[in-house]
Amino acid sequence: MLPEGYEKKICAKGPVFQDTVMMAGTPLGVAALKFNKNIFNIVLRVFATDLDVMNSNRDNIIHSLIKYAHIQPEKLNKVVEMISYVIDCKFVNDSTCGYEDKRRRKLREKSRKLLMMTNKDEMNPLQLAGKRQQFQIFDLIMQNEVYRSTESGDGFFNEESYDITEIETLKLKREEINSKNLEDDIRPEHHESILEYLVHQETKTAFLFVDCLPIKEVIREKWKFYRWVFLSWFVFHLVFMVVLSVAAVYRSKVKAPVSRNTKIEFTYVVTHDTFVSVVSVVGLVFGLLYLMMEISRVLISRFLYRPSSNLLKRVLRNISSPYSNQIFRIYFTLFSLLLILDCVIAATEASGSFSGYENYCLIFVVIIGWYLTLFFLQTFKAFSIFSVLIQRAIVDMLKFALVMTFLLVAFSVAMYMIMQGVETDEDDFDFFSTTLFKMLTIMLGIGELGVLFQARQPYLAIFVFVLFVLLTTILLLNALIAIMSNSCTDLMSNYGGEVAAKLHCRLQKLSAILFLEGCFPNFLCKEVGVEKRKHRYHNNEWEKNVLRRIWMRTSVHKHNRAKDTEKATHILNNTSPNEGVVSMIMQNLNPYLESLKLPDSKVTPVNTTTHFINEPEVNTVEGENSDTVAICRTCKREIEVTSSLFTPMSTRH
Repeated sequence: MLPEGYEKKICAKGPVFQDTVMMAGTPLGVAALKFNKNIFNIVLRVFATDLDVMNSNRDNIIHSLIKYAHIQPEKLNKVVEMISYVIDCKFVNDSTCGYEDKRRRKLREKSRKLLMMTNKDEMNPLQLAGKRQQFQIFDLIMQNEVYRSTESGDGFFNEESYDITEIETLKLKREEINSKNLEDDIRPEHHESILEYLVHQETKTAFLFVDCLPIKEVIREKWKFYRWVFLSWFVFHLVFMVVLSVAAVYRSKVKAPVSRNTKIEFTYVVTHDTFVSVVSVVGLVFGLLYLMMEISRVLISRFLYRPSSNLLKRVLRNISSPYSNQIFRIYFTLFSLLLILDCVIAATEASGSFSGYENYCLIFVVIIGWYLTLFFLQTFKAFSIFSVLIQRAIVDMLKFALVMTFLLVAFSVAMYMIMQGVETDEDDFDFFSTTLFKMLTIMLGIGELGVLFQARQPYLAIFVFVLFVLLTTILLLNALIAIMSNSCTDLMSNYGGEVAAKLHCRLQKLSAILFLEGCFPNFLCKEVGVEKRKHRYHNNEWEKNVLRRIWMRTSVHKHNRAKDTEKATHILNNTSPNEGVVSMIMQNLNPYLESLKLPDSKVTPVNTTTHFINEPEVNTVEGENSDTVAICRTCKREIEVTSSLFTPMSTRH
């Protein structure tokens, strides 16, 4: 037997225990990760171990189970069962444990405390489940009484309230300074929203999260607020790009044809022509505004979540994620810098202090500016899938381009060596750069092949060419098509058809919301829900007036959550004319009335409508022709039963 208090200090530390059941660090945690409920009860009861025991990382048993599910995804169902066993206090109801009433109350309180505790990374189990992409665990915790409560006022309608403090992107307003330590009140508090994690998740997992009722409603209410701001921005950007494109066409016109080495003179010059000058100044203003948005994002630093601590992995993950707005932030920054440079350089050249600028920045400004329209179109359901596919295709193209570059350089060098010393009318193979471009055109099927027969070794040139076509045009290009097709299938087959498009659009709206809130001050941002004070475990102690953000809704009693409105509509739409609304209501109240009937009362089924009899002296059975027959308990004789929809049931004896 261990000394009193010693068993609470047992912790398994060190890297050797990572990714194993010993990662829990405590005997109670190891028993939970082994899914052994008997050992769990023995450790909890015999060794008097606290239910809220933590390891060296301040992880309680719920934290450890979530991490274990992330490492061992094939054991997810067992992990969910074990978490339900712990947070629902099923071990307390076990008759073999023999807990006293005081101990039972204490354990129930600590089971609620488990869901409010934060670990070393300042994350509670709900946040950790969202970060580790464990939707089943997230949904289980979200439906617990800690985060969800239901109150029924009339037995038919429920008032459901959800604690969305960890879902909301904005942290709660700072309370009055009443702490003994002034520094703790002034120090900014870090707040990671679960919505931040969704844009970095895999498509299948992200679909599950955004279809969850609290998350879906938070996104919907936020988008309702930001929609007009976003659409107005889209209109301004679209009008600006149309005007800028017209100005770019005018600025590219020259006074007379010139050769390659001759200085070019443009007809419409900035500061000399009113139209192009005004457009250039407006472009400067747009560039400064976009640049200020990015600077304010850095200064506000509202969203600090990083998918990886490694910079290269973080960049690759942001680029590969079809819902991350990181790539659009890069485009907007380039767009703004190029607009500013174009205006400054064009004005400087017009003054005579600089020459030789041929609108290089403006060329890329037009390309990037029109591409940025995808950023706005992604929030429309009809275009959201195209934005996702393009971003996914860019990732596939980067992988393809790397392999293609190696082969293109290799065969270009080989073809350049073969074609040396050949006198032809064309100079395609006189320089390595032209040879490289020629091989690229051949790969795309737009180059001429007759020059190959003029080589010193024509058969060798043809052999190299055929091998090049087989490896690039036939093999690699078709592999690229297959990869893109697989990406499209993967994006559309998770939920299929219109539902997948709807969920893609919802995730794209979330991406736009995070983009806007990242650079907006608090007074311009939308807060969902109302602030209420609740009894919570906070700052390592129980507090009665902890500020939390609550979202409430009204639902129909006994209906499945997240589908109450749809089911009610379905029932009303599918009510037959013969039944009527009253019959429909009686059928939905069937479970409620059945629970209230007398002990000896029987429910008599009828062909179309269920009626309830409170007649203790009669037993009912089914007849041969679907007629209802009652048996009198006194004389044991059969009685014919007739019924009507709105009149009480009668019998003839």
